[in-house]
Amino acid sequence: MKKSFILHLDSLDVFDELKDEEVGKLFRAIRDFEKGKEPKLDGILRAVWIPFRNQLQRDKEKYDGICDRNRENIKKRWDTKDTSGKTGIPDDTRNTHSDSDSKKESKKESKKESKKESFAPPTTSEVNSYFLLKGSNKKEAEKMFNHYEAGDWKKANGVKMANWKQAAAGWIGRSKKYGGGVDQVKIDFDNRKSDRHFQNEYDLKTLKKYLFASIL
Repeated sequence: MKKSFILHLDSLDVFDELKDEEVGKLFRAIRDFEKGKEPKLDGILRAVWIPFRNQLQRDKEKYDGICDRNRENIKKRWDTKDTSGKTGIPDDTRNTHSDSDSKKESKKESKKESKKESFAPPTTSEVNSYFLLKGSNKKEAEKMFNHYEAGDWKKANGVKMANWKQAAAGWIGRSKKYGGGVDQVKIDFDNRKSDRHFQNEYDLKTLKKYLFASIL
């Protein structure tokens, strides 16, 4: 059932010719009609009521037509070729995802999975070429390759590497900073963890995280 209805302002001018009691009866008639009850009016009110009734009836038919059209559109959208007699309209109509929506989501998930599985470890030649291109040397390239090859090309958190060049760039940066790549960072950590000053300032876990931040 509708929760509202429309009254046109120009149709209310007739109220000026009625007594307040008659206006009240007319409004009650309008309310009863919208709730499905045919009002009974006599005399002048019966004549005044007819235009209001015709307008409300037209609006009701228009509203019912819109509801029927929307209902048909929903049925067409959810209708399936299932010969079991099911319409395809879900029990919970709040969930309006169609099969095409599910296919799109599955496609997105497949793309994500393919990206995760698309990593291919580089060859020693590729790593050497990249290190030389970035101004480093083959010695550091060999260290980097052996380090990650031994770890199945996984990062420190155990996640499979997605871009080896990104890891190589970090390695090159550390080698220039520390003069010995990741090996020098390990030596630096081993030296500092025995230093009581650093033990007082940081716990070893924090110190390790600080020194190996670029690796993690």
